Amino acid sequence: MPATYDQGGLKFQYPESWRVESQSGPLQSGPVHVLGQDHAVTLTAPSGAFWMALRCRGQRPQPLVETTLAAMRQDYPKLDAEPVEETVAEHRLHGYDVDFFCLDFVNTARIRGAALPEGALLILYQAEDREMTELEPVFRAITTSLLENLPAVKSSLWPPRDLFNP
Repeated sequence: MPATYDQGGLKFQYPESWRVESQSGPLQSGPVHVLGQDHAVTLTAPSGAFWMALRCRGQRPQPLVETTLAAMRQDYPKLDAEPVEETVAEHRLHGYDVDFFCLDFVNTARIRGAALPEGALLILYQAEDREMTELEPVFRAITTSLLENLPAVKSSLWPPRDLFNP
């Protein structure tokens, strides 16, 4: 049975066996330090994989995504990052699919940013590569659940990606 998180303007469903940590105001710790961040929530699976969302008032998504990638590059200089653009629940998401080595394991992370009417949303999830195959559908379901409960910025949906590329 899924649990529901509903705090700080973020609402979504997640597996009830996962640990939840949240914080409002400036982020004090974690993989990303963001000025203007007003609410953060991190879900941790029993295996240690995690999903995180930051709502940042007065920010734009692209600098948040780039700052997150730069922070990860500092810790893992040999990481591979592929740019990604996708639409989930009417939100245009921009970000990176990231792979890196840590303690002799390949790890996979997804960094996504979305525009919100009052600012930006940053989503980051990460798992050991073998575990990502199993957990990615769960991470995507959490992300979809969150985005379905947030207003989409219509300008981020226009023009459609294929409008100028027949």
